[in-house]
Amino acid sequence: MLENYYERKKAFERIKNSPLGLFTDEIAAYLQSQNRTIKYAHRFLSNITNFAFWFKENGISIKNVTFEHAESYLSERYAEQHNIPSSSRSGIKFAIELVHKKYPPKRTPCEKEADLFLMYLRNDRGWCKRYAVSCTKKLVRFFRSFFGDGKVELRSMTPVMIENYIEMIPWSRANGARKEVATTLRQYFIYRKLSRKPTYNLELGIPVITGLPRTVSPNIVTVNELNILLNSVDRTTSDGLATYAMILCLHDLGLRSIDVSRITLDDFSWRSGMIRIPSTKNSTPFILPLTQRVGKAIVDYIQHGRPKSTLRRLFLRKPCNIVLPTNSCCIRYKINCQWVHAGLHDQFSGTHILRHTVASNLVQEGFPLKLIADVLNHRSIDSTAIYAQIDIPSLRQVARPWPDKVGS
Repeated sequence: MLENYYERKKAFERIKNSPLGLFTDEIAAYLQSQNRTIKYAHRFLSNITNFAFWFKENGISIKNVTFEHAESYLSERYAEQHNIPSSSRSGIKFAIELVHKKYPPKRTPCEKEADLFLMYLRNDRGWCKRYAVSCTKKLVRFFRSFFGDGKVELRSMTPVMIENYIEMIPWSRANGARKEVATTLRQYFIYRKLSRKPTYNLELGIPVITGLPRTVSPNIVTVNELNILLNSVDRTTSDGLATYAMILCLHDLGLRSIDVSRITLDDFSWRSGMIRIPSTKNSTPFILPLTQRVGKAIVDYIQHGRPKSTLRRLFLRKPCNIVLPTNSCCIRYKINCQWVHAGLHDQFSGTHILRHTVASNLVQEGFPLKLIADVLNHRSIDSTAIYAQIDIPSLRQVARPWPDKVGS
């Protein structure tokens, strides 16, 4: 089936004779199930073929191919580019998954220990998969720096070794990389204590990481500016109806763009006027009241703008006549285009400014931080407290008048 994607027989023979030629049927079935265009399929297959010959030239057996090899290949191939194209990464990732199904890789002791930690983060702590996997990878790198692929022997370590490991991480203004490693190790030792495994007091070596305090931009979207943005949307098109509903979800409900993309048709309770938000950041759904303006915009989109599909996601896109769920990148792109169309792109960009506006308005109206944290689905009230910094009306009240004369 794969030959249908090739106009030249020579190009098909190239992938057929590569180390990944064993999986041509599986690759063709995947492309067919995704209804991908010929142009996308060519890029997809080209990336897989080039990667296959790369690890063959480097003497890497197909049974030993890992995701680390993929990262090495991508870094080498796109060394002169600032970013690695997502299409290149997705094709190679799919190929490696096929290889691992046929030749299951041997899990090292470090990876086995990290798998148990991942189960703890997902099942007991309720962390979202993306962040939990990211922390697990950091833990594996930590283990390998001390034990390689051997057995994890924590009794041979000291708190000073952990402190030195964290201090070797490059410093930055916010110290985000150091904070993430420190958080991962702190959670790992909590997991060991709950599992009644010895920690040998190694958690004492995790330093408190400080950085510049978090701040937000003092700019917020005023009512007049929001009306300009909404009026600039062409609501006679299906794309315009979707964009209009997205803006209201971001502003009136204060949602993140990724949360908007994950809303499904089953999340609405129209009789009670509530909406269930499938939060992706902490894997804990929460309920918000559905305002009349937001509800009307969503109903209008469902009735007149939403493509016909069996998919349950609320917002859908239709590239090349293929109906797919809208993701957060698409939402940010739509909103950025709308800022430009409204003539406000010199003041605002992105989607998070709308969320900031909701939080800032609630602070200025005197709502308690705990209530605002619940609306924004913040797990820590410290995340909400930063919005109190831009309470301009309150700051004006405490500001002292400038003296007319300065005493000698």
